[in-house]
Amino acid sequence: MTMTQLPRPQRRQALASLVRSELEARTHGYPTLREMSVKLCVSTRTLKRHLRDTGASYRQLLDGARQLHATELLARPGITIEKIAERLGYSSGANFSRAFQRWVGVAPGQYRVRIEPPAGSGWRGAVAAEGPPPVLGRESQGHAATP
Repeated sequence: MTMTQLPRPQRRQALASLVRSELEARTHGYPTLREMSVKLCVSTRTLKRHLRDTGASYRQLLDGARQLHATELLARPGITIEKIAERLGYSSGANFSRAFQRWVGVAPGQYRVRIEPPAGSGWRGAVAAEGPPPVLGRESQGHAATP
């Protein structure tokens, strides 16, 4: 069954899931709303409308993907805040820091200190096996729930 054969509510949900998956699969840079609509073969207006009807916006999904990638990158001590900002598409480390603090409730440097284990704890191998650490601080506001 193709997406166009799905009933409208399911089609909208499927489109939102596609956008979320596409954004989360990125490792460098993110497409604009226009670029995403071209990739999904829908107009920008239709994409915005379908996302709105599911209770999400492109900005919310983009912020969610950036937050996910930011927490993964902050778990790697060799990457500077500036480099993380660049990889996530921010024009400066300060802009990234403001966004991260809005999402998590703490600055990226504070987050990194909180997740840094004591020396000799063997944590580095555990992170590789278990994935990124949980997000600390208050829950992100304004992000669409993952289905």
